[in-house]
Amino acid sequence: MYASALYARCAGRGTFATMPEAGTNSASNLRSVESVRDMIMFPETVFMLGGSLDRVDERIRDLDAKKRLGIGNVLDATPPVWVHLDAFSIMRKMVTNGEYLEFLSYEDEEGRFYDSNELWRHVWAELGFHVDTAQMPYRAADGTVRYYEEMYSACANFIEAYVQSLFHEIQYVFLGLPEEHSGGADGSGAMRPGAGATRDHILKRLFALIKFKLRGAISSGEGDGLAALTDEERDLLGEYKGIETANEDVEFIVKELRRGYGRQVDHRLEQAFKKGQLAVEPVLFLERFALAVRADPKLESAVPLHLVLYPRRWKTSQGQSQRRRLLGTAVPWEDCPVTGVSFFEALAYAAWLSSVTGTNLTLPNEAQFERASSWPIEDPPSGGGPLRLDSRKKLLFPWQDHCPHDFNFFFAREGFEIEGYYQKNAEAYRQLMEQTARRLGDGRSIYQLQGFGWHWTSDRYSETERKYNRFDDPEYPRYTAVPCIEPGGARAKVYHYVPNRNPKDSFIVLRGSPDVLGGPGLTTRRYAAYPLRGYVNVGYRLVCQAR
Repeated sequence: MYASALYARCAGRGTFATMPEAGTNSASNLRSVESVRDMIMFPETVFMLGGSLDRVDERIRDLDAKKRLGIGNVLDATPPVWVHLDAFSIMRKMVTNGEYLEFLSYEDEEGRFYDSNELWRHVWAELGFHVDTAQMPYRAADGTVRYYEEMYSACANFIEAYVQSLFHEIQYVFLGLPEEHSGGADGSGAMRPGAGATRDHILKRLFALIKFKLRGAISSGEGDGLAALTDEERDLLGEYKGIETANEDVEFIVKELRRGYGRQVDHRLEQAFKKGQLAVEPVLFLERFALAVRADPKLESAVPLHLVLYPRRWKTSQGQSQRRRLLGTAVPWEDCPVTGVSFFEALAYAAWLSSVTGTNLTLPNEAQFERASSWPIEDPPSGGGPLRLDSRKKLLFPWQDHCPHDFNFFFAREGFEIEGYYQKNAEAYRQLMEQTARRLGDGRSIYQLQGFGWHWTSDRYSETERKYNRFDDPEYPRYTAVPCIEPGGARAKVYHYVPNRNPKDSFIVLRGSPDVLGGPGLTTRRYAAYPLRGYVNVGYRLVCQAR
């Protein structure tokens, strides 16, 4: 039901040739549509996921020994597994600020698509990526790190879960861990100066107001918007007689949060935090919420979601098209990869673009990303003779087959370095894109696979699945349609790749590597991140399962 409601919201359900105009936007004029038309097709194949140092090209092993790159240490986390993967197509570039801004601004006859609760119900419930619980680490008052279980099973959509996650984090910083809420100077019994309410009460009251103000994106109920609130939250909301008290609550909590985060921040980042250069998501959200409330100070007025949940590093919800450029040579803001969006916001973009183009788009799984990054485009397996497998065909670095420099040339020019250096000059950035591109041998390339940031991928992750443990399960599906032979004549064990969708695993795998840590830029590098958060060095691209 969610999917049908979602697709009914947006025009252009047919093919590219029949996409009509909707609201103030013409689908045919969207630059994001061109990204879909420009996707690269990879046929069905059998390839090696992960790897080990003894399975790579001898030239790479010699380089590793000469430069002491530590590639083998990184590969240990992804042991080699032969997998069968169905055909798919992948975007040549990461989704950009300009393309994401189109999604943020898109309107139809019912209003702004981004603000609709149907969209956020769809990506949370219908797609099966919802989070029931999460074991989150927090620093207790005595300085020890403890894990506390956060519950999200009662949340109807992503926005409600996101607001709940902010409440949890602010609670830990503002009040301490739940077992510490016993009152006293720093506990829930501590009163705000000049106010007759405890910190715990103030926090719960403010978040009742936040849920009420964001009701358009949280609740599907009609009427006054109170359907999104519990009985307790309705009573708390009733304490506000005017928006002035709410603004006082926000100011007080933000001030105390800054003090609390200041005690926890790494000493190397202390100055950046004090200068406001280090973004802290709960603080950012509350500050944006306060601005939106001041823009329409009526207590009953709803706050549109796009005013508080646009990418975290954007200064305004309209982006930074007019930001300062160095002698006019900087990379245009609209062409830079979007970062700071959570996993669910990336899914929402995919759902929106799917409805606009009539193409089934989603985030790539681990195997699709690594296939595009590292393996030649080959003919699909046939029913004839056996398929000969050779792990040495794999590229550990997307650019290793054409890079004019020593591999080490790029190791210090990744991640944040790109924004701090290359993006000052559009030509230098273009050259870097070409030098590090994954070339496919037919004149086409795939860009930004490594070194431009981590990428959201759609596999869940847990500590029990660190080294592809699921392939050890005897129930995991095997691929037997074609005999697969390794060098030496041995029959290879090949698995049909199934993305990890275990609902007990709340973390999501990232691919790529923006960090200069032993073996940076390896196509097999994996990492995990909490999906309800946006990160300054995480972007994404989309895939189509078949074209």
